Amino acid sequence: MTEDLSRTIVTNYLKQLRLLRMATDCEALAREAEQRGLGYLGYLQALLEGELAHRHEQQLRQRLKAAAFPYQKRLEDFDFSLIPCLSKMRLLELAQGAFLSSHDNVLFIGPSGIGKTRSTNYPY
Repeated sequence: MTEDLSRTIVTNYLKQLRLLRMATDCEALAREAEQRGLGYLGYLQALLEGELAHRHEQQLRQRLKAAAFPYQKRLEDFDFSLIPCLSKMRLLELAQGAFLSSHDNVLFIGPSGIGKTRSTNYPY
C-alpha cells in the first residue's frame, strides 16, 4: 500500500470517528515525531493531547455561549482600579475554583454601585 493511500485511509478513519483535530494534525505530528525520535507511543500521545485540548476548547466555547453572559469579558481584562476595595489576590484565588470542590459558597455583599455584578460576570 502506498504512503498516500495509507494517509488518505487514516484521515478518513479519523474523520469517521470524529477525531477531527487528529485528522488535521496527523501528518505534521508524524513528521515531528519521526524527527524527534518519539516512536509510536510518543506520536500517539501527541495526537491525543491535541485532540483533548481541542475538545476542551470547544466545550468551553459552547458552555460560554450557553451561559449567555450579559457581556463577554475575561478576568485578565478586569480593571481592579475601578473597585479599590476588591482584593485582586482574593478574586484571582476564587477564579481558580477551589471553593467548588470543597463545596463552599461565595457571597459578594456590599452597597450598590461597588461592582459586585461586574466582579462575578467573568467566566474565567
